[in-house]
Amino acid sequence: MEVLPILRKIEDGKSLKYCSSIVRQALMGPDNKCIHCGHPVHHVGPIYIGPMHNQDFVNGILTRLRETREEERLGTHNRLMGVLTNVSEEIDVPLYYEHDQLFNVVKCSVPKAVNVSGSHCNPRALKTDAPTQFLWDICRVAAKEANVTAERHDERAPGRKILSDPIRSEVSFKLHPKATQQTKSDQMVRFQCNKGKNWGPKSKAKGSINSTLAGFYSKASDDPE
Repeated sequence: MEVLPILRKIEDGKSLKYCSSIVRQALMGPDNKCIHCGHPVHHVGPIYIGPMHNQDFVNGILTRLRETREEERLGTHNRLMGVLTNVSEEIDVPLYYEHDQLFNVVKCSVPKAVNVSGSHCNPRALKTDAPTQFLWDICRVAAKEANVTAERHDERAPGRKILSDPIRSEVSFKLHPKATQQTKSDQMVRFQCNKGKNWGPKSKAKGSINSTLAGFYSKASDDPE
């Protein structure tokens, strides 16, 4: 996955203009195929790729929530603390990976000892600014330790091409001391359960509106009253 801006900004003294981006994707090789799996590269968008959160605002709300007296706290206090703390821990990149889908490409299970920080919107999400090459190297090392070979995949499958490439990065699955996030150590509610009274939107409206309620009147009936 690679994010490219649609426009590029050109500043020349007091002049400022925006032009179309002409940067070639690093994911595409000379044959215009993905350099990792050899398949076509799919373009999606446009999307917003600027900063996702105002960290000063988020931290300010967290400070106010912590300083709120218990008798004045909202019923959703713990949920707010969990979501906002999770947001404050996200790195500033626009998109995320789902680690189980990443490993599914090479038909290998996610190593049990791996702990990652994710996104507030998906419990399986992995937000990272690491290059794609390193992410696939992690999958290659995990597949190697699980005895998953390239021959297990079909001839044209992306996983076969990915596992056939050499491992270029040094990968360690030892737990990093900074891997445990504050939301986990404090046992905060990171992702909300769809339970409880008045949770979520109401069900859609049913029935129909007759002509009278809609403001229309039918012609008088010929039948006597």
